[in-house]
Amino acid sequence: MDRFFCFGKKDFCELDTCAKCEYEDGDGGLTESQMKSVISKLIGEEYDIDRLRNMVEDSKWISVKDHLPPERDSIFKKLIGLEKWREGIEGLCQRESDYVIVSVRFSDGTEKTGRARTEDGHWVELPTIGCPVVTHWRPFPKPCNGGK
Repeated sequence: MDRFFCFGKKDFCELDTCAKCEYEDGDGGLTESQMKSVISKLIGEEYDIDRLRNMVEDSKWISVKDHLPPERDSIFKKLIGLEKWREGIEGLCQRESDYVIVSVRFSDGTEKTGRARTEDGHWVELPTIGCPVVTHWRPFPKPCNGGK
């Protein structure tokens, strides 16, 4: 059976018509054979759906050479420069990012993913063993909307 790719759901659909679809927004979709025809015209015969999904996933990673996650003022920034905090403020950051998903390369060549954040432009909360280097990052996805 030819599966149907739903533009509203942005995935293959088990329904045979858009009339019963909760994602229906007037955009419809394509059958799998129609989709294969379009894709093969665009990128050639050497493809499959998993390869396309991987290409989309890989495109979401941001190289640390391009830029680091955006930072905002930390709660400690307002304390910097105050006389009574001057000595104790040394290890605290002025700016920090949200947690992001990171791709890390270790000194032995292994690569893993995890979570980290930046403080004043430096990665923090990385493993302490293996000389980890962050090569790419991406924001966490938005939380699930409860299946709606």
